[in-house]
Amino acid sequence: MIIMIVLALMYLGIYYATGLYFDLVNSKILFSINTLFRIIFPLTIIIVATENTREIFLYQDLTITIKSKKINLSPFITFISMVIIDLLIYNGSYNIKNLEDLLTIVGYVLFASLSSNLLFNYISIRYDKRGIIIYRLIITLFPYIIPVVPQIYTFFESFLKMLYPYIMYVIIEKLFSKNEFLSLLSFVFLKKHSFFVKKMSDWR
Repeated sequence: MIIMIVLALMYLGIYYATGLYFDLVNSKILFSINTLFRIIFPLTIIIVATENTREIFLYQDLTITIKSKKINLSPFITFISMVIIDLLIYNGSYNIKNLEDLLTIVGYVLFASLSSNLLFNYISIRYDKRGIIIYRLIITLFPYIIPVVPQIYTFFESFLKMLYPYIMYVIIEKLFSKNEFLSLLSFVFLKKHSFFVKKMSDWR
C-alpha cells in the first residue's frame, strides 16, 4: 500500500512538473462542501465498488477447454468490464455530442484505461486491492482538492496516463523481486547458520 501511495505521489510530481513548461491554472472545480458531496464522495464509492467487483470477477473460475487446453476467462472478462465501466463513467460525466468528444474519449480515456486496467488486474491478483484503491483515489480526486493544475494538452496527459502504468509495473517488479531475493538470501543464511551451530554443538 505504501508503494502505491509513493507511486501516486510520483505521478502527481511528474504531472505538476509539466506546469513549469505548460503553466499552472486554477482548477475548473474548486474544493467545497458541494464538491465533497456531489463529486468526491460518489467517486470514492465508485472506485471502492469497482475494485471490489474486480476482485470478485478475478477469483471466479471461468475455465473453458479449447483443443485440450484450459483457459480461464475471468481475467479477460474482468479487464473488458473494467474498461467499459471507465468509458461509461466518462460518458456520464462529459456527455459525447460530436466527433471531437468521441476522439477525446478514445484518446484520453480508452488507451489510458486499457493500460491501467492491465496493471490493476495484475496487482489485484498478485498483491492486494487496497493499494489500487488508494492509488486511484489520489489520482482521481486531486483535481478537486488541489486548487491549481497544469495547463497540459490532452494528448500529453493521455500519453502520460497510458505510459505511467508500465513504469509502475517495472518499479513494482524490481522492488518485489529484490525483496523476495533478500528474503531467500536471509532464509538460506539463517538455515546455514543454524546448521553450523548444530554441528559445532554436536562436535562439542
